[in-house]
Amino acid sequence: MNQATRRDQTLLKCFALSLFYASFWMAMHYSFIALPFEPWWLIPQIISSTLIFFTFNGLFLSFDYYRWGWIPQGLTSILYIQPFLQLLYFQTYKSFLDQQNLSVILREPYFLIKVFVMEISPKKAIILLLTMALAWAINHWVLRRKNLSVRRVRPYDVFLHWANLLFMAIMIALQIKWCLENDTSQLGMRPVYPVTLMAIISILVYLIRTAAPVWERVCVFLLLTFNIWQLYSLNIHYIEESKKFTLDQQYYRAFFGAFYVQSPFRDMDQNEKAQALYDALPVAKMDYNILVSLNDAQRWDLLSSNGYKLPTDEDLYPFYKKSFNFQFPISPANFTDTSVPSIFLGMGSDQDLQRIKSSLPLWDYFSKGAKTFFVSSQDVSWSKLNLFYDSYGQKHIWSAPQQPGYKGGSEDALDVESFTYLRDYIHSLKKPWVGVWQTYASHYPYSVEDGFDRYLPCETSREYGTEHLENCYLNAQGYSAYLRKELFESLDMTKTVIILTSDHGEGFGEHGVYYHGIDYHEEMVKVPFNLYIPPALLEKLPKEAVENLKANTHKITSVMDLVPTLLHLHQMLTGQNLRENQRELTGKSLFTKWDYRVVFSSHCFPQYRCYSREILFASDDYYVLFRPNEGFYKIYDTWKDLKQTHPLSFDEIDHKKFEALIDEAARIHPAGQVMKAYYEQFKSNGFK
Repeated sequence: MNQATRRDQTLLKCFALSLFYASFWMAMHYSFIALPFEPWWLIPQIISSTLIFFTFNGLFLSFDYYRWGWIPQGLTSILYIQPFLQLLYFQTYKSFLDQQNLSVILREPYFLIKVFVMEISPKKAIILLLTMALAWAINHWVLRRKNLSVRRVRPYDVFLHWANLLFMAIMIALQIKWCLENDTSQLGMRPVYPVTLMAIISILVYLIRTAAPVWERVCVFLLLTFNIWQLYSLNIHYIEESKKFTLDQQYYRAFFGAFYVQSPFRDMDQNEKAQALYDALPVAKMDYNILVSLNDAQRWDLLSSNGYKLPTDEDLYPFYKKSFNFQFPISPANFTDTSVPSIFLGMGSDQDLQRIKSSLPLWDYFSKGAKTFFVSSQDVSWSKLNLFYDSYGQKHIWSAPQQPGYKGGSEDALDVESFTYLRDYIHSLKKPWVGVWQTYASHYPYSVEDGFDRYLPCETSREYGTEHLENCYLNAQGYSAYLRKELFESLDMTKTVIILTSDHGEGFGEHGVYYHGIDYHEEMVKVPFNLYIPPALLEKLPKEAVENLKANTHKITSVMDLVPTLLHLHQMLTGQNLRENQRELTGKSLFTKWDYRVVFSSHCFPQYRCYSREILFASDDYYVLFRPNEGFYKIYDTWKDLKQTHPLSFDEIDHKKFEALIDEAARIHPAGQVMKAYYEQFKSNGFK
C-alpha cells in the first residue's frame, strides 16, 4: 500500500470515527439533559469559530507525521476529554463548567473525586467513566496510526519555515506591546493570535497540497465543524447572547485557565517588602477587640432584616438595632479565593499584584498589641489561601476540617464546630484580640444542624427545582443568625467592635445563573455589611465622623472599605496611625465624606487569577456590567431597579451622569480605561 493510499484511508477513518464520536456525544447530551433541538442558534458561532477549532483538531492529526508526535497528541487529547468533564459536572451540580470551576478542579483534585464518590449514583459514574474512556480511545489511539510516515508534505512545514517564524516573532512582540499599553489582562491571550493564524494557514496549505481527493479534504473540514458541535450542545442553555461563547482564544483560555497562571504570582503570600512594613509597625494601643464575622456566600436581599418576605435572621435583630447597616455594599469579587484577600487587604484588582503582596492584611496591623486569630469552618488550605492567612502577624489559625478525627467533608462542615472552638478560645485570651470567624452555612450545600430546617421541601440538587434549593439557603440564614447571636451573648460587647459581612453572594436563577463565580448582578456581589461599635467607643469619635458613617449607609460602598475603616477607627480612638499612606488602598474609610464614588467588583487579577474579564462598575446613579471583549453588557439604575429587571438602553440613561461614572472608572481601574475608550468609540458611532 503506497503512502498516498494509506493517507487517504486515514482521512476516511478519521472522518467516519469523528462522525460516530460526534453523533454519540450529541446523543449523550440530548438523552441526559433533554436539550431542545435548535441548530439555528449555533450557526453564527460555528461559522465564526471553525478556523480556531480547526487548529486544535489539525494539531492532533498532524503530529502523526512526526517521530515524537505521540507526546503532544496525549496532551491534545485533553481537548476531547474536557467535554465529558463538563457533562459530569453538569449532571452533578446542574451548572456549566466555566473557567472558575475548571480551575478549582485542576487545583483541588479532591473536588473531582467527590463528584464520583459522593454526588452521583454508581451506575451513572460507571457510564460516564466508560464514555470518557471511549473518547480517549477513539481520539488518542485509533486515530494515531503508526504506519503513517509521509515526509513529502507535512502539516506544519509552512509554520516551521524560518520566514514565518520571524514574522510570528515580530507580531508577538507587537501584541505584547499593545497589551502593555492598553490592557495587561490580555497578555496571556493576544500574543497567541499570530501563532494561531500561522498554524491555520499551515494546515490549510497542507490540505491543498496533499494528494487526497478534494471530497476527502472537504470531509476533513466538515469533521472539524462536527467537533465544534459537541461543545456548543452543552452551552446552548447557557448562551444568553449569540456571541457569548464563540470558540475563540478566550474560550480555550477559559478551558485551560489554570495553566495560564504565571507561576511567580500564583499564591497570595507576602513578600520581603511586607516583612519590612511589618517590622516597622508600632505596638498597637489596644483596649478593645475586633471581630470580623465572614459568612461565605451570604447575599444581602434574602435576609429578613433587609426586607425579605420570610423570617431568616430575626435572631440578630437586637444586634442590628445597635449597629450600622449598609444598604448597598459590593463585594470585591464573586469567588472566595480572590474576594477574601481583597477584603482583608483593602486592595482590589486595580492594584499591581506586587503591591498587593507587599501589603499587610487587617490582623497584621494590630498583632504587636493584640492576639490575632483566624477560625474557620472551611479547609483554609483550599486554593492555597492558607498562604495568605498565615501572614507575619497571624498568631493562630484553626480550621475545622483540618482537625484530627474530623469526619466530614469540606463542603458539609457544620458551623457549630468552629463556633464552639471560637467561643472557648476567646474566653482563654488574656489580652485584647483581633480575629476573623469564617463560616460556611450559606455556601452550597447549605449545611445546618437538625432542627434548623424550617423551610421545606429542602433539596440541594437543582433537579428538584429552585424552590427546594432556595429553602435550604434560607434555612442556612436562620442557622447562621442563631450561632452569631449565641457568640455575641458570650462576648464583652462593651469593648468589642464587630463587622458582619460576606465574600460574595449566591444566585438562584434570577439572571440565568446559579451559585456564584460567574455573574456580577446584585445577587452575586451585594452582600451584608453591618458595623457595630460599642457605645462607649462611639462616644469618643468626632461627631462629624459619626455623621459621615450614618450618611454612607445609604450610599453605594465596598466590602474593601473594611480595612481603611478599622484603621481610621483605631486612629480616632488612640491617635495612633498604623498605616501612613491609606491612599494606596482601594477601599475608603466609611467615616469620611465623599460627594461621588464608583466601586467595582472583578474576578480578574491578571497576574494572580483571571477567571472572567467581566467587571462591575457602580455608582449611586448606575450599575454597569462591562465585558472588554463585548462592550456594555447590562446597565441598570442603581437604586430605582434594585432587582435589576430592566436593563437600560443608551436612550434611557442620563449621559452626563453616565460619563461621570466612565471618567471615574477610568481613573480607578485599568479596565475602566478600556471601558472609557470603548464608550468614546461607541459614542462617535452614534451608539450603534
